[in-house]
Amino acid sequence: MNDIHDMYLEDGERIYIGKVDSLKAYPGNERVKLVFWAADPRAKTVGFYWYPNNDSMFVDIEHTSGLDSFEVFIGGTGSDKSIPEGNYTLRAITRDNKGHFSVPYEKIMSIYGPQYQSSLTNRIIKSLVFEESEGLLSVFFSGPVNDNEIGLGISYTDKDGIPHNLYIPESSIGDQTDITNVDPSKGVKYQTYFLPDPTAIDTFVTELERIEIVQTVNVALNKPVIVSDILREDFPGTNAVDGVIADNSRWVSSASGEHWIEIDLEGDYPVHSFEVWNGSGGQVNTPLPDLRFQVFVNDEWQTIVEETANTNANYLAVFDEITTSKVRFLTNTQTRIFELAVYVTFRY
Repeated sequence: MNDIHDMYLEDGERIYIGKVDSLKAYPGNERVKLVFWAADPRAKTVGFYWYPNNDSMFVDIEHTSGLDSFEVFIGGTGSDKSIPEGNYTLRAITRDNKGHFSVPYEKIMSIYGPQYQSSLTNRIIKSLVFEESEGLLSVFFSGPVNDNEIGLGISYTDKDGIPHNLYIPESSIGDQTDITNVDPSKGVKYQTYFLPDPTAIDTFVTELERIEIVQTVNVALNKPVIVSDILREDFPGTNAVDGVIADNSRWVSSASGEHWIEIDLEGDYPVHSFEVWNGSGGQVNTPLPDLRFQVFVNDEWQTIVEETANTNANYLAVFDEITTSKVRFLTNTQTRIFELAVYVTFRY
């Protein structure tokens, strides 16, 4: 009646020691942290075997109490073993110093690496707004790329020349993300952070990507001017480029003749448009019917825009970019110009 058991009794009685009580695997970038408990005081060594790699590693343990936990890394810095990206079955077997061992404790685990990294993309930027006066960059991001996304990193330099690396957790990313005191000329970049598993020990990050800031600037603001004439000393040409629209901040010419204002941009700029506000009584209400806009190129003035029947007191003209260091606005009508702006678009 014992025939069925005989095959197991041929080598005599076999003694098993206690197996690993619990084992947790915390995956990382081509590495894994194992935390385990082995309450049996007879256990002196734990052997780890992982498949399909068919590799193994042995760890000596020393008990101080029955509640001891032990920690070990497979792969990564400080480990003499490697474990490439993939899915594995891990077996842990305890051994004593008399040749006895335990039944296996098995664990399924996933390891991450280059393949996972290559699948990551940055969160999408829907739009952005930059305000030069305060250096305020407002970025409007889309939703998370996937459930593994945990935050964003933004690198920029402020107007004092100090670099910043800002981390924003996913929970703090709203419809609008504001960054202040930004110097756009130094560049702004961002990247997205991912945690492939809630228990993962390594964070994966995308490559830094440039945030393109498109800024339209009035390069005539507060620049030196020369005018053909003025009506009175309290209406000089400098009023037309001071950024203020008010009756006491206008360039007013005499009543007759040709009137012009020349603006030295103090540098070469690819200008693409200009805008003029003309009027009185604090209102932009008086069109200049005839006007010309010129740029100084190759030591001569070239007319870019010419109007003979303008009806807009706030006149805007857009043209193909042309690089110049000086511009000139001309009219045969008495000027009451609040402001004259010349625009350049910078892309950082």
